Order: sequence, then structure tokens, then C-alpha cells
Amino acid sequence: MAASHSFKLLFFLFLLHSLHIITVTTTMLCHDHERSALLHFKQSLPASSSSSAYSKTASWKASGNSSRDCCSWDGVECDDATGYVIGLDLSSSLMQATLHSKSTLFSLVHLQSLNLAENYFMNSSIPPEISRLSSLSFINLSNSLFSGQIPHELSGMSKLASLDLSFNYLYGDFPIAIFNLSGLLVLNVSRNQNLSGYLPEFNTTSPFRELDIAHTKFSGTIPSSIGNLKSLNKLRLRNCYFSGSIPTSIGNMTQLTYLSLAYNMFNKSDDLSWLQKLTKLSKLNLEDTNLYGYLPPSFANFTQLTILSLAVNRFVGEIPLCLMNMTQLKTLDLSFNALTGQIPRSFSQLKNLEHLSLSHNNFTGVEADIFFSSRNLAILSLSGCKITLNSPHHSNFSLPKLAILELFRCNLTEFPYFLQFASNLRALVLGENNIHGNIPHWIWHASNKLELINLRDNFLTAFENPLAIQSKSLRYIDISNNMLQGNLPIPPPNTYLYSVQKNRIPGELSPMMCGVSKITRFVR
Repeated sequence: MAASHSFKLLFFLFLLHSLHIITVTTTMLCHDHERSALLHFKQSLPASSSSSAYSKTASWKASGNSSRDCCSWDGVECDDATGYVIGLDLSSSLMQATLHSKSTLFSLVHLQSLNLAENYFMNSSIPPEISRLSSLSFINLSNSLFSGQIPHELSGMSKLASLDLSFNYLYGDFPIAIFNLSGLLVLNVSRNQNLSGYLPEFNTTSPFRELDIAHTKFSGTIPSSIGNLKSLNKLRLRNCYFSGSIPTSIGNMTQLTYLSLAYNMFNKSDDLSWLQKLTKLSKLNLEDTNLYGYLPPSFANFTQLTILSLAVNRFVGEIPLCLMNMTQLKTLDLSFNALTGQIPRSFSQLKNLEHLSLSHNNFTGVEADIFFSSRNLAILSLSGCKITLNSPHHSNFSLPKLAILELFRCNLTEFPYFLQFASNLRALVLGENNIHGNIPHWIWHASNKLELINLRDNFLTAFENPLAIQSKSLRYIDISNNMLQGNLPIPPPNTYLYSVQKNRIPGELSPMMCGVSKITRFVR
């Protein structure tokens, strides 16, 4: 029995030893030819680029304790079982190089993921040899100063699931066959302003999740078959050259959370019924899409919206109360329409608003205090609206995050008192109002972040305490076309624009004006 027990123990120890060997041997070091390829790529980079503290290649060494195993180098990922390099992430490394067709990167044939985003490839074209990496499912070359033609060889990379070529200088026609890749989930070629192309017919088996071609020269009509992209979450076609009608089949894409069709060349339309089913939308941008008519009641269903922009259209009628169901809204832009009536006081329910623009409509009156409960407001634009300031002068109520206030041509007769407490204000526009009297001294100093102040075309007569303006942040000052008399305040030393024309300022200027070294435009 003892011998049998000893045998079993020895056999058990043998198994443990064997398993240890298997575990050790399966945690493989990288292959020599791939290690050599990576080192050759590093050597092709300028010394200042490869040695930068930001460059991930700085850890790639030909000798040293960790030099044998390239799998331990920054930005390199290997398969645990085979040791082959399957991932390369050199994003945001401040590399300055040219990507040549003979680059040794293209010998890493087991790569599944390649990320070279946010570098400086000095107007290199994308080499067709990238298609040798036939196992790639993820390619990100965004914001890296690539130019030239997108190689049509990409359309043969059957395993590609995500392709991001955005924010570059790519020219020519987009290879339309890329749209037909059977596994492509994400395509982003936005911000290539000279890239031409058109949308193909989409079939019902297309797996697209994201399609972003904004800020390109894509043109033609949007095919009705786009509605076949039932799994699409994001569709961004803004600032292109699409014409014809907005297809109502977009309403079939019920998984959409982000839709932007802004700034194209669509036909005039009042049909927004296709929006009804898109209740998962969190961002909707239909700026300048030639829409007209009344805002539809279906907006009541969009309770997930955080961004809604319908600016630069021809919407009429009053703001419907159903908009107040959108309690998640952070951005609401209804500017440059033909909306009428009064702005509803129920706006105070939208407590998450950060950016609100209702400017350039035909509203009959706006009571400014309805926005005072929106404590997150950073941008408020009511230009062209008749504003009533009904907050008492002794009130110290403020909008604590307010950074930009545009009240241009609002029939104001006095400075909004709450500005004294707007400590984060960066830009103040009060031009073309009916404000009389002195420019209060506090207007220059209410915020130490104030960069722009526009008080032109009012009836201002004098400065309180007309000495040097102590603000260090002011860059642009426009107090032209008023009735100002006396000495000009000395602007801060970093001022770029100081416009004082069409006032009653005496001829001589203070010698202290010479200390404003950066002023590029003094208009008098």
C-alpha cells in the first residue's frame, strides 16, 4: 500500500511538473522576425520622434533586460498562445515620420489591431501595402496628417470591422466597395474636406453600427435603402453636399442614438413624421436642412435627448410645451427660425441646460428671470428677442457657470444687474440696444476671465472711473457708435481689438496707449 501511495504521489508530482512546463512554454516570447521588424520601424523614425518622452517606441530597445520580449514593449500586444504581435497602439506618440510602402510594419501579418492616430505623418499617403495585414479588424489612422487617395485595396480586407481615417487631408474618390465589407461595423472618414464620394444602396444584412462622413464632399442623394441599416447607432452626414429629400426610411433605424444631417442641400420639406420612432435619440442635429412648418408634437417622446439643434430653418408658431419633456437636454438651439409668441416660463424645468440659443426669431417677449433656475447654463443667446429684466436691482442672483451671454438687439435699456455676479463670463455681447448713461466700472471686472465685450450701437455717454482697465484677460473691446465723451480707458496690454469710432472722444490719446503692445486693430 505504501509503495502504491508513493507511486501515486510521484505520478501527481509528475503531472504538476508537466503542467508547469506546458504553462511556461505557452507563455511565449515574441518572435525574432517581428521583434526585428518593430526595431527597424523605430530606426526609420527621426531620433527626436522615437526618443520623445511621449513616444511609446522609447521603450523599444535592442539590448537590455526586456529587449528579448517585444511583447512587453509599450503599445505592443501579443497573442498569449502563439507569441505573434496582434495589436499595435502607437497613438498620441508625437511621431513625425513618413509611412513608406516598404515599412516593416507591413510584415506583421498577424496584426488584428493597428492604431496610429494623433501623430504627424507629414502628408504621407496611406500605402496600399497595408492590405497585406489581412487579419486586421481595427484600423485607426485619424488625425495624423495623411493625404492623397484612400487605397482601394482596403476594400479587400474582409476581416475589417472598424476603419477610422478622420481628420486628415485625404483626396480623390472614396472606394465605394469598402461599404460592402461584410463585417464592417464602424466607418469614419469625417473631416477630410476634399474627399468625394456617394452612398451606395444598402442591403438588409449590413451590420453597420456607426457611419460618419461629416465635413467631406460626399454628394448625391441619400438612398432610401439607408433604412436597411437597422443596427445603426450613429449617422453623421453634416456639412456634405447631399441633395434631394431626406428619406423617410431613416425612421426605420430605431436604434439610432446620434443623428446629424445638418448643412446639406436638401429640398424644402415639412415632413418630420419619420422622427416618431427614433425615441432612443440622445443627439439630434437638423440645422439648415430646409425644414419648415410647426415643431411636431412627437418631440414629446424624445426624453433621452441631450442635444437638439433645429437652427437655421423655417419653423413657425410657438415653442410647444412638449419640449419641456426633454429634461435631459444640455444643448437646445432654435435660433434663426420664425418662431413666435412668448417663450414659455416652463423653460425653468430644463435644469440641465448648458447651451441655450433662441436668438433671431419673432418672439413677442422674454422674461430673463425664467432662465435663472438653469444653474448649469454656460451659453445663453437671446439676440433679437425683446428682453424684460424683471429681477430687482438688489438681487445678487447669478448664473454661476455663465461664460457667453449674447443679448444683441434685445431692446435693453440698462445693463443686466446680474452680470455683476457672473464670475465665469468670457464673452458679453450687448450691442444694438437702447442702453443709456455711463458704462459702469464693474462691467470690466465682474469676471477675471472676460475676453470679449461688445457694447457698440447704444447711447452710452461716459465711463465710470476712466482709468486703465485692469483685466488681464480682455482681448476684444468694441464700444463704437455711442455718445462717449472724455478720456478713453487704457485697455489691457494683451488687447487685440479696441474699437471706439463714432463717439465724442477728444483728439489726443494718452501716451499710456503705447503700452498696449499686442493691439492689431485700433479703430477710431
